[in-house]
Amino acid sequence: MSAKQVCGRAIVAVVVAMVLGWLGSVEPAAGQVSEGHITGTVTADDGGSGLEGICVGASGDDNAYGQAQTGPDGTFDISGLPAGNYTVRFDGNCGDGGYLTEFFDNTVDYEAATPVSVTARETTAGIDAGLAAEGHITGTVTADEGSSGLEGICVTAS
Repeated sequence: MSAKQVCGRAIVAVVVAMVLGWLGSVEPAAGQVSEGHITGTVTADDGGSGLEGICVGASGDDNAYGQAQTGPDGTFDISGLPAGNYTVRFDGNCGDGGYLTEFFDNTVDYEAATPVSVTARETTAGIDAGLAAEGHITGTVTADEGSSGLEGICVTAS
């Protein structure tokens, strides 16, 4: 074997070793193994059955965000979340609606929500919610001197 061939093979061996070393140090692509999940079930407070179509959102550190919609049995899986702490919101007006919105763990106040910790390559399970049905107010607005209903009057409740 000539000196030129030996040198050529040595260069190829060095290049292969460099490529293999580089491949071994590559970080996982987003969404593969470095991100976590939040899972749970959303049910109705009054009957305990799973609620379909409820939007569940998780907002976290450094503007991280993920969302999912509950399936027919009320379960959800928010995937692709970087490790960190999240505030989880259950939107009762999403899907068929008719339920009050709340945050984990059973509060309507964002500031009072219990943070949910997500770890890389892990699933944080059991982040469940029981949503209360919305209430309704009905009635008739009348003039002081009569009993017939007035048209075009806006009524608000707070």
